[in-house]
Amino acid sequence: AAGQNTAEVACAVLGSKPGRIPFHLIVVEESGLEDAWVYLKNMKFREGAGLVCGQRVQLDGMPLQVVKSGQWPGLHALFRNHSVNQIIAICTAEEIMKKGLPADRIDRISLCGDLPFIEEWTEVLDDCGRLVERIQGMTEILKSY
Repeated sequence: AAGQNTAEVACAVLGSKPGRIPFHLIVVEESGLEDAWVYLKNMKFREGAGLVCGQRVQLDGMPLQVVKSGQWPGLHALFRNHSVNQIIAICTAEEIMKKGLPADRIDRISLCGDLPFIEEWTEVLDDCGRLVERIQGMTEILKSY
């Protein structure tokens, strides 16, 4: 775009919204993963809320099909969707220790229950999460929504 202001070109390509989508990662015990998903997907969230648990993805209560593969395909499908203004993801400690964190910065990490993190992973969570909280149950996490 010769002769155009660089900032105007960037806004036209990237949009006027901030680059980061608010992201809440809920880490649960393996045995509680399915119950956590059922609890989460039945809640009411503001418009543009994306929910993900493994390959299961919803946007505004509607299931989305994940077509790509990789470490966190459901989450990356939401990151690429322009309608998403908030992401809430559920995973297990084992998934994180196997795949790594799904993003370099996470606004809120809720550690739910007795999780088997090794000490080095606890440090990584503290470094990448703006807020890291330890709680006992899903109802405690989602009171803020």
